[in-house]
Amino acid sequence: MVDGVASRGSRLVALSGLGYAILVFLGSAVIGGTSGAGRHSLDASEADVGSYVQDADPTRVWAGEYVAVLGYALFALFAAYAWTAAGRGDVRQRHSAATLGPAYVYVALALVGTACLAPVLNRTGDPAAAARFLDLRSALFAIAFVFFAIWLAGVGLRARATRMLPRWLGWGAVVIAALQVVGTAFATIDPGFTGVPTFAGFLWVAIVSVLLARRADAKT
Repeated sequence: MVDGVASRGSRLVALSGLGYAILVFLGSAVIGGTSGAGRHSLDASEADVGSYVQDADPTRVWAGEYVAVLGYALFALFAAYAWTAAGRGDVRQRHSAATLGPAYVYVALALVGTACLAPVLNRTGDPAAAARFLDLRSALFAIAFVFFAIWLAGVGLRARATRMLPRWLGWGAVVIAALQVVGTAFATIDPGFTGVPTFAGFLWVAIVSVLLARRADAKT
């Protein structure tokens, strides 16, 4: 019975990755829509920012922020679980903190970026001030996803070495991480460069989350 409880607990923690992908994607969609200044401000004019702020529904934005915050909290759980699962059987543990660190930096930067929407909503009469906070939010998220890429590459390489995940998932993590780093470098030219690797990263986390949950079920 104790083993069954432990297995159910492991399954729930494993599924935290799927919860992260769903909640952050949903929260982001609620906050900023699918395009425009609410999602990417670096290529938006001050007039576009002012229009976004004036038209934004504060209740909707706060709801989206809260949903996203819950998602990042779940990722903090999943990052540690996936790292442990990917390295099971590997006695070389000295790099664990070095690779898990970027995951938590990613969460911290994303939370600060999300919090930047608070002053934006309080500057409805000052588009210039709102634009500065939205620019800061965009920059924080860009930096955050570089740290996400570092964690993703570390998990992918670790899984390849220990063979605890399918080979294509291990290599996929490394490729997505590389695309994320390159895409972020060009984000100031066109924020759309980060769209594909960011979505691919969410998808990778969701797939691995379900896979690890199924393995926990198999041990019941």
